[in-house]
Amino acid sequence: MIKIERKDGIKRLVISNPARKNAIGVSDVKILSKELEKAWEEKDVDVIVITGEGDAFCSGLDLAGSREDISRKDIIDLFEWHVEEFTGVIKNSIECPKVVIGRINGPAAGFGCEMLYWFDYKIAHKNAYFYELFPKRGLIPDGGGIPFLGKTLGFTKAFPLLSEAQRISAQKALEIGIINEIAEDELDLDSKINNKVNEIRKLPQGVVSKIKKLMWSDIFENLENHIRHLRVLQAHQVLSEEFLEGITSFFQKKEPEFKKVF
Repeated sequence: MIKIERKDGIKRLVISNPARKNAIGVSDVKILSKELEKAWEEKDVDVIVITGEGDAFCSGLDLAGSREDISRKDIIDLFEWHVEEFTGVIKNSIECPKVVIGRINGPAAGFGCEMLYWFDYKIAHKNAYFYELFPKRGLIPDGGGIPFLGKTLGFTKAFPLLSEAQRISAQKALEIGIINEIAEDELDLDSKINNKVNEIRKLPQGVVSKIKKLMWSDIFENLENHIRHLRVLQAHQVLSEEFLEGITSFFQKKEPEFKKVF
Protein backbone atom coordinates (compact mmCIF):
# COMPACT_ATOMS: atom_id res chain seq x y z
CA MET A 1 0.00 0.00 0.00
CA ILE A 2 1.17 3.52 -0.80
CA LYS A 3 -0.23 6.28 1.41
CA ILE A 4 -0.44 9.67 -0.28
CA GLU A 5 -0.38 12.86 1.76
CA ARG A 6 -0.30 16.51 0.61
CA LYS A 7 0.41 19.37 2.97
CA ASP A 8 2.21 22.72 2.76
CA GLY A 9 3.57 22.09 -0.73
CA ILE A 10 4.88 18.62 0.11
CA LYS A 11 3.63 15.44 -1.54
CA ARG A 12 4.49 12.59 0.79
CA LEU A 13 4.46 9.02 -0.53
CA VAL A 14 4.60 6.44 2.26
CA ILE A 15 5.34 2.76 1.60
CA SER A 16 2.98 1.09 4.06
CA ASN A 17 3.45 -2.60 4.76
CA PRO A 18 4.96 -2.51 8.27
CA ALA A 19 4.26 -6.18 9.00
CA ARG A 20 6.77 -7.05 6.26
CA LYS A 21 9.16 -4.14 6.84
CA ASN A 22 7.45 -2.28 3.99
CA ALA A 23 8.08 -4.90 1.33
CA ILE A 24 6.65 -3.48 -1.85
CA GLY A 25 4.15 -5.26 -4.08
CA VAL A 26 3.32 -5.10 -7.77
CA SER A 27 0.44 -2.68 -7.34
CA ASP A 28 2.52 -0.48 -5.02
CA VAL A 29 5.21 0.02 -7.66
CA LYS A 30 2.60 1.09 -10.20
CA ILE A 31 1.07 3.58 -7.76
CA LEU A 32 4.45 5.00 -6.76
CA SER A 33 5.44 5.47 -10.40
CA LYS A 34 2.09 7.07 -11.28
CA GLU A 35 2.14 9.44 -8.30
CA LEU A 36 5.65 10.62 -9.21
CA GLU A 37 4.46 11.29 -12.74
CA LYS A 38 1.33 13.12 -11.57
CA ALA A 39 3.43 15.39 -9.35
CA TRP A 40 4.94 17.03 -12.42
CA GLU A 41 1.69 18.89 -13.06
CA GLU A 42 0.39 19.32 -9.51
CA LYS A 43 0.53 23.04 -8.80
CA ASP A 44 0.15 22.55 -5.04
CA VAL A 45 3.24 20.31 -4.88
CA ASP A 46 6.73 21.83 -4.61
CA VAL A 47 8.70 18.86 -3.25
CA ILE A 48 8.13 15.09 -3.10
CA VAL A 49 9.16 13.10 -0.02
CA ILE A 50 9.26 9.29 -0.14
CA THR A 51 9.49 7.28 3.08
CA GLY A 52 8.37 4.07 4.79
CA GLU A 53 5.96 3.48 7.64
CA GLY A 54 7.30 2.53 11.06
CA ASP A 55 10.94 1.62 11.53
CA ALA A 56 11.83 0.44 8.01
CA PHE A 57 12.10 2.16 4.65
CA CYS A 58 11.54 -0.79 2.28
CA SER A 59 12.70 -4.42 2.47
CA GLY A 60 12.33 -5.06 -1.26
CA LEU A 61 9.86 -6.86 -3.46
CA ASP A 62 7.16 -8.64 -1.46
CA LEU A 63 7.46 -12.36 -2.18
CA ALA A 64 6.70 -13.72 1.28
CA GLY A 65 3.18 -12.31 1.14
CA SER A 66 2.39 -14.68 -1.72
CA ARG A 67 4.24 -17.71 -0.31
CA GLU A 68 1.27 -20.06 -0.11
CA ASP A 69 0.14 -19.87 -3.72
CA ILE A 70 3.17 -18.64 -5.64
CA SER A 71 4.80 -20.99 -8.15
CA ARG A 72 8.21 -20.81 -9.79
CA LYS A 73 6.53 -19.68 -13.02
CA ASP A 74 4.72 -16.93 -11.08
CA ILE A 75 8.05 -15.76 -9.66
CA ILE A 76 9.70 -15.81 -13.09
CA ASP A 77 6.82 -13.78 -14.53
CA LEU A 78 7.05 -11.39 -11.58
CA PHE A 79 10.75 -10.74 -11.99
CA GLU A 80 10.43 -10.28 -15.76
CA TRP A 81 7.63 -7.79 -15.08
CA HIS A 82 9.29 -5.80 -12.32
CA VAL A 83 12.46 -5.05 -14.30
CA GLU A 84 10.21 -3.19 -16.71
CA GLU A 85 7.97 -1.56 -14.11
CA PHE A 86 10.78 -0.46 -11.82
CA THR A 87 12.26 1.38 -14.76
CA GLY A 88 9.14 3.54 -14.62
CA VAL A 89 9.84 4.53 -11.01
CA ILE A 90 13.42 5.46 -11.88
CA LYS A 91 12.43 7.42 -14.98
CA ASN A 92 9.67 9.32 -13.22
CA SER A 93 11.92 10.15 -10.27
CA ILE A 94 14.70 11.41 -12.55
CA GLU A 95 12.51 13.18 -15.07
CA CYS A 96 10.25 14.87 -12.53
CA PRO A 97 11.17 18.59 -12.55
CA LYS A 98 10.51 18.75 -8.81
CA VAL A 99 13.03 17.62 -6.21
CA VAL A 100 12.48 14.11 -4.83
CA ILE A 101 13.72 13.61 -1.25
CA GLY A 102 14.21 10.22 0.38
CA ARG A 103 13.31 10.10 4.06
CA ILE A 104 15.14 6.87 4.87
CA ASN A 105 13.64 6.00 8.24
CA GLY A 106 15.14 2.51 8.52
CA PRO A 107 16.61 -0.43 6.60
CA ALA A 108 16.48 -0.38 2.81
CA ALA A 109 17.10 -3.73 1.11
CA GLY A 110 16.97 -5.14 -2.40
CA PHE A 111 14.37 -3.33 -4.44
CA GLY A 112 14.02 -0.66 -1.74
CA CYS A 113 17.75 0.01 -1.62
CA GLU A 114 18.09 0.42 -5.39
CA MET A 115 15.03 2.66 -5.64
CA LEU A 116 16.40 5.34 -3.35
CA TYR A 117 19.62 5.81 -5.34
CA TRP A 118 17.61 7.78 -7.86
CA PHE A 119 16.13 10.26 -5.42
CA ASP A 120 17.70 13.72 -5.58
CA TYR A 121 18.45 14.09 -1.88
CA LYS A 122 18.53 11.44 0.84
CA ILE A 123 18.43 11.80 4.63
CA ALA A 124 18.72 8.61 6.68
CA HIS A 125 18.12 7.65 10.29
CA LYS A 126 21.39 6.61 11.94
CA ASN A 127 20.04 3.06 12.39
CA ALA A 128 19.22 2.66 8.70
CA TYR A 129 21.28 0.32 6.58
CA PHE A 130 21.50 -0.42 2.87
CA TYR A 131 21.56 -4.00 1.68
CA GLU A 132 22.08 -5.21 -1.90
CA LEU A 133 20.81 -8.71 -1.17
CA PHE A 134 20.16 -9.80 -4.78
CA PRO A 135 23.12 -12.25 -5.04
CA LYS A 136 21.75 -14.14 -2.01
CA ARG A 137 18.57 -14.71 -4.02
CA GLY A 138 20.53 -15.84 -7.07
CA LEU A 139 19.65 -12.63 -8.89
CA ILE A 140 21.33 -9.65 -10.54
CA PRO A 141 20.67 -6.26 -8.88
CA ASP A 142 17.94 -4.90 -11.13
CA GLY A 143 16.87 -1.48 -9.91
CA GLY A 144 19.63 0.53 -11.55
CA GLY A 145 22.10 0.05 -8.71
CA ILE A 146 24.86 -1.27 -10.96
CA PRO A 147 25.21 1.88 -13.14
CA PHE A 148 24.52 4.21 -10.20
CA LEU A 149 27.12 2.70 -7.87
CA GLY A 150 29.54 2.14 -10.73
CA LYS A 151 29.36 5.83 -11.57
CA THR A 152 29.37 7.00 -7.93
CA LEU A 153 32.05 4.71 -6.50
CA GLY A 154 33.96 3.31 -9.47
CA PHE A 155 34.34 -0.39 -10.27
CA THR A 156 36.86 -1.17 -7.51
CA LYS A 157 34.51 -0.17 -4.69
CA ALA A 158 31.18 -0.94 -6.33
CA PHE A 159 31.90 -4.50 -7.47
CA PRO A 160 32.42 -6.11 -4.02
CA LEU A 161 29.54 -4.10 -2.57
CA LEU A 162 27.17 -5.51 -5.20
CA SER A 163 28.55 -9.00 -5.81
CA GLU A 164 29.07 -9.85 -2.13
CA ALA A 165 25.70 -8.46 -1.00
CA GLN A 166 27.41 -6.22 1.53
CA ARG A 167 25.31 -4.51 4.17
CA ILE A 168 26.19 -0.82 4.49
CA SER A 169 25.58 1.27 7.60
CA ALA A 170 24.17 4.79 7.40
CA GLN A 171 27.59 6.20 8.30
CA LYS A 172 29.30 4.23 5.53
CA ALA A 173 26.57 5.24 3.09
CA LEU A 174 27.24 8.88 3.94
CA GLU A 175 30.99 8.44 3.46
CA ILE A 176 30.69 6.84 0.02
CA GLY A 177 28.02 9.21 -1.28
CA ILE A 178 24.82 7.13 -1.22
CA ILE A 179 23.06 9.53 1.16
CA ASN A 180 23.41 13.24 1.97
CA GLU A 181 22.73 13.44 5.72
CA ILE A 182 22.26 11.32 8.84
CA ALA A 183 19.64 12.01 11.53
CA GLU A 184 20.11 11.00 15.16
CA ASP A 185 16.49 10.04 15.77
CA GLU A 186 12.96 10.36 14.37
CA LEU A 187 12.54 13.98 15.49
CA ASP A 188 15.89 14.94 14.01
CA LEU A 189 14.97 13.16 10.78
CA ASP A 190 11.76 15.15 10.43
CA SER A 191 13.58 18.36 11.34
CA LYS A 192 16.22 17.79 8.69
CA ILE A 193 13.58 16.93 6.10
CA ASN A 194 11.64 20.11 6.88
CA ASN A 195 14.80 22.22 6.73
CA LYS A 196 15.76 20.79 3.35
CA VAL A 197 12.24 21.28 1.98
CA ASN A 198 12.27 24.93 3.10
CA GLU A 199 15.69 25.47 1.50
CA ILE A 200 14.53 23.97 -1.79
CA ARG A 201 11.33 26.03 -1.87
CA LYS A 202 13.40 29.26 -1.71
CA LEU A 203 15.41 28.32 -4.80
CA PRO A 204 14.49 29.26 -8.40
CA GLN A 205 12.42 26.26 -9.43
CA GLY A 206 13.18 26.52 -13.14
CA VAL A 207 16.93 26.61 -12.57
CA VAL A 208 16.88 23.71 -10.11
CA SER A 209 14.83 21.53 -12.48
CA LYS A 210 17.27 22.18 -15.34
CA ILE A 211 20.32 21.45 -13.18
CA LYS A 212 18.65 18.21 -12.10
CA LYS A 213 17.89 17.26 -15.69
CA LEU A 214 21.45 17.91 -16.88
CA MET A 215 23.09 16.12 -13.96
CA TRP A 216 20.97 12.98 -14.30
CA SER A 217 21.16 12.88 -18.12
CA ASP A 218 24.73 11.56 -18.19
CA ILE A 219 23.86 8.55 -16.01
CA PHE A 220 20.40 8.13 -17.51
CA GLU A 221 21.72 7.44 -21.02
CA ASN A 222 23.81 4.60 -19.63
CA LEU A 223 20.86 3.42 -17.56
CA GLU A 224 18.71 2.85 -20.65
CA ASN A 225 21.39 0.64 -22.21
CA HIS A 226 21.93 -1.13 -18.91
CA ILE A 227 18.23 -1.99 -18.53
CA ARG A 228 17.98 -3.41 -22.06
CA HIS A 229 20.94 -5.69 -21.34
CA LEU A 230 19.73 -6.51 -17.84
CA ARG A 231 16.31 -7.71 -19.00
CA VAL A 232 17.96 -10.39 -21.15
CA LEU A 233 20.43 -11.49 -18.48
CA GLN A 234 17.86 -11.52 -15.67
CA ALA A 235 15.45 -13.56 -17.80
CA HIS A 236 18.15 -16.23 -18.06
CA GLN A 237 19.04 -15.92 -14.39
CA VAL A 238 15.52 -16.59 -13.11
CA LEU A 239 15.59 -19.90 -14.99
CA SER A 240 18.84 -20.92 -13.31
CA GLU A 241 19.51 -23.29 -10.43
CA GLU A 242 21.11 -20.37 -8.59
CA PHE A 243 17.81 -18.54 -8.52
CA LEU A 244 15.95 -21.68 -7.45
CA GLU A 245 18.38 -22.15 -4.56
CA GLY A 246 18.24 -18.46 -3.64
CA ILE A 247 14.46 -18.24 -3.52
CA THR A 248 14.07 -21.64 -1.81
CA SER A 249 16.53 -20.66 0.92
CA PHE A 250 14.63 -17.38 1.37
CA PHE A 251 11.36 -19.19 2.04
CA GLN A 252 13.16 -21.69 4.30
CA LYS A 253 14.92 -18.86 6.14
CA LYS A 254 18.42 -20.28 5.71
CA GLU A 255 21.64 -19.30 3.97
CA PRO A 256 21.77 -20.39 0.30
CA GLU A 257 24.30 -23.01 -0.83
CA PHE A 258 25.18 -22.27 -4.43
CA LYS A 259 26.86 -24.85 -6.68
CA LYS A 260 29.62 -24.07 -9.16
CA VAL A 261 28.38 -23.07 -12.62
CA PHE A 262 31.69 -23.17 -14.50
